[in-house]
Formats: sequence, structure tokens, C-alpha cells
Amino acid sequence: MEKAEHLNSSRFVNLVKSGGGSYVEGSYRFDTLSNGISIHGGTVTARCDFCSSRLAEPYVSFVLLLEGSLSFGINRSRFQIDADGGKVILISVGEEVLFSRYLYRGGKTVKMTIKGMEQWLLRPEYARFAPLLYREPVRI
Repeated sequence: MEKAEHLNSSRFVNLVKSGGGSYVEGSYRFDTLSNGISIHGGTVTARCDFCSSRLAEPYVSFVLLLEGSLSFGINRSRFQIDADGGKVILISVGEEVLFSRYLYRGGKTVKMTIKGMEQWLLRPEYARFAPLLYREPVRI
């Protein structure tokens, strides 16, 4: 994706919320529950090749990938995951990272992501589980 456009993640989210412009089409929602858990997801089809990146604080998320594929990077590691009938993906990073999402023209993705569990996982009674949780950034 050498010649693809790059978008800051905040700009990408705003584009998706406002209909996608010339970048994506589909139906996508962003919700934050009163307990701090955030859920976003839906159907997105890329209208062009582009990359969206952001610096992300430590986080844990579960991605329910129902259709299509995800192409993303965490720092210098790249991941390509195909739905193949549906997958649950755990993403857990214990330090600030550069998270990049790569979208390719015509690529359709149907997914839901749940984030915000860090508030419970950072409690002292769970501290001993942190090495297990963060040992691999991506698990399927």
C-alpha cells in the first residue's frame, strides 16, 4: 500500500460517522455504555485503498469478525485475518503502540469491536494476570 492515502484515525472515525465520503460506504455505529465499555461495528466497504493510524494507549479489545478480513498493524508487526465463517480475535497491548488499519478498495468487512475492559483488568486483584493477558498482542 505504498501509494495509498493515510488518514489520522480521528478523521477516519468522523468520516465513517458522516457517511464515509469517498473512503467507505456502509452502516457503522459507535456507542459508549455508561460503564465505559465502547462498542463499534457494522458493515464497511472501502471505496479506495487507504491506511488509518493512531497512537493507542494500552488496551484490550475483542473483535467479532463475521465477514471479510482485517488488515492491521501494531507497531511494526502486520496482521491479516480472514473471517472464514466468523472469528473472535483478542487484541491486548500493554504499552502505547502505533495501531494502523489498512483498507483496500472493494474490501467488505462486517465486524463488531468491544473495548474498555482495562478498568477492571488494572485492579490490584487482577495484576497477576497482566503477563498472561499481554504476552501476545493478537490471539484468534
